[in-house]
Amino acid sequence: VRGLIERGIKDGMGAAELGDLIEEHGGFDELRAETIARTETARVLNEASLESYREFEITHVQADDGDEDEVCAARNGQVYTLDEAAAIEDHPNGTLSWTPLVGKPA
Repeated sequence: VRGLIERGIKDGMGAAELGDLIEEHGGFDELRAETIARTETARVLNEASLESYREFEITHVQADDGDEDEVCAARNGQVYTLDEAAAIEDHPNGTLSWTPLVGKPA
């Protein structure tokens, strides 16, 4: 499955396409394959975003997380250092993303 995910992301597949690939070759049903694809796509995007922010000397980010569960609701709008943000793992099908904060964080 890891190889399929790496290939799909390298080939620029979106979550839906990647889900189809995982379903076809990974031995998972459609729902599980789509969950894996969305979760891993979001994880890779967040890692890349944080590393890009680091290259531009951004030091803090704000968590944007529209989920209604307790953990996500508590995290939504909070400010983290890049290292703190990098250590946070979102749950499957999570919606966590990061907004860079330019200047001195509040």
